[in-house]
Amino acid sequence: GVESDIEIISLMLETLEISGIKNSYLDLGHVGIFRELIKLAGCDSHQEAEIFEILQRKAKSELNEYLNQIDLADNYIKMIVSLVDLNGSEEILSDATKLLQQSNQRVMDAVEYLKTVANYIKQRFPTLNIIFDLAEIREYQYHTGIVFASYVDDVGEAIARGGRYND
Repeated sequence: GVESDIEIISLMLETLEISGIKNSYLDLGHVGIFRELIKLAGCDSHQEAEIFEILQRKAKSELNEYLNQIDLADNYIKMIVSLVDLNGSEEILSDATKLLQQSNQRVMDAVEYLKTVANYIKQRFPTLNIIFDLAEIREYQYHTGIVFASYVDDVGEAIARGGRYND
């Protein structure tokens, strides 16, 4: 549950501190949001793979064009495309709640899950900068829930990462 996700993220952050890494920041996402939107939209596995690939590049106009080509309902197009812009500070979770409200309870629960994890992590690491990115669903085929990564300014990729892989 949430306690184990909080604990594993905390262990990662503590390990980074012990290793002497300062000023890292935490990136949080949730694979379940994308998975559920794709399921609700009725996409087949080929479409899902194509959408995932475009989303990883954050190619918003290309994503919009592709979703219109495969003739998804407008509300699903809007929700899936909105994932591209749902990144930044905790305020994006409020935006996500509004933009994704036409989805279902599983999507809303995933957004709340991110809020809960972030609140506990902030209590343990009050100076940590936490960023949310709902389009960053790395290792999508493997993970099933929350995904996380730690970054530092001088390195162009994650220095540590992980995620929930068994619901």
